[in-house]
Amino acid sequence: MMFILEEYNHFPWASGIVSESTTPQSWDEDGRISFLYAHNTNNVLEISMDDKQNCCRAICRNAMGKRGWTSEILTWDDEVNLPLGEISKNFQVEVVKPPPKHTTDNPLYNLAQRIGVKTLIDIEKSSEDFEESVKQCQEELQNHAEKDERFIEEYFAAQPQSLYPDGKNRLVFPLQTIRLQLSQWGFLNVSNLDNWTPLINSPELQNNLKKFDKLPIRESIKIAIIYLAEGQEDARSLLQNNRGSESFNQFMTTMGWVVDHSNHNGYSGGLDADTGRYTIYYCNSQIEISYHVNTMINDTESKRMLLGNDSVSIIWSEHGRDYNPNLLSSQFNDVHIVIYPQPSGMYRVQILRKPKITLFGPLLDDMLVNRECLSTMLRQTAVTANRNVNLRPNKNYVKPVTTRLTTLRGLVDKYKDPLSLGETSAELFTSKKTNEE
Repeated sequence: MMFILEEYNHFPWASGIVSESTTPQSWDEDGRISFLYAHNTNNVLEISMDDKQNCCRAICRNAMGKRGWTSEILTWDDEVNLPLGEISKNFQVEVVKPPPKHTTDNPLYNLAQRIGVKTLIDIEKSSEDFEESVKQCQEELQNHAEKDERFIEEYFAAQPQSLYPDGKNRLVFPLQTIRLQLSQWGFLNVSNLDNWTPLINSPELQNNLKKFDKLPIRESIKIAIIYLAEGQEDARSLLQNNRGSESFNQFMTTMGWVVDHSNHNGYSGGLDADTGRYTIYYCNSQIEISYHVNTMINDTESKRMLLGNDSVSIIWSEHGRDYNPNLLSSQFNDVHIVIYPQPSGMYRVQILRKPKITLFGPLLDDMLVNRECLSTMLRQTAVTANRNVNLRPNKNYVKPVTTRLTTLRGLVDKYKDPLSLGETSAELFTSKKTNEE
């Protein structure tokens, strides 16, 4: 389940990445009765109930994102009769009849007589009031059952009720749906109480949680992809490329998806509709990659600025000689990964890196790769190279997941409720908070 929640909505649709109305972002503005708890300081759980008190919503925040659930107590019409008679026709149950209880033909009675144990038959024979005693016990049990039923009916009648859409009033205890949801998660289990920490639900905490939701979850990476045609010897001719060869265009389709900047809500890496309507984009649950492709950027000046600011560049070279890293260089171009298509259908890889950049992979210099492995290994090599650039001592780079986790733990420490968990949990079983609302 957690894998599905992390992967869902992380991939672009045909019209771009979209947010559906069922995502938790659409729940934040509703006025609800809510409780906040921290679980092991790594997760913040906000569980709330609407005004009708029949729908429970839970939002879980952690370093990997924000997820939501809705739950409701299902009801049914009491007047509906299940066709048990029809169902029973399909089953043939063989019932084994037990031996008579009060006859000497009972094997257990014979065994008891042999070992000298007094049985119910002996008691019945020796006591004339046995049947009367049994009848009296049955009447007492029946009276107790009737008293219990009357108590339950009177107690239910004194509780608030909620009007369901079908027009029938059914009992809904205060905070009943919240208690049921927390019980299913193990919150009400005594052995799990040490893992839960109540938080003070204040407007300040809610504002900080909204700011926390805006922190990036995935690592955002921008990588340059440069098409170098045969005979191009200078930066000017390289920057004037507005289209690539057929093999280059096929290669681009394996590196990601074509997205339209007019409706693309993912990471753009500084690109917009002015620099070029379309670009290549890739993402998964951990990273987002925006490719700066020289054939997909409109004007030469924008190409020079965007390509010159990328730390990692992928060069598709159809030139007869090896790529010159000084052809288009800047202080930010630390790594060049050059791909040379070979007549055999293989691809030769050349890795050019500045001395301060440590070795990375999986692709290495002078390696030959086939078409099936090229895009996957090339993309992973570019991501690893970009991380090596960012993780240098003078960069002070911190991964987004680490930043979110540190921020969340700070909020838990700051807004931890001074009351004990038992005292704060008591609100779940009383109508105090409901009345205050």
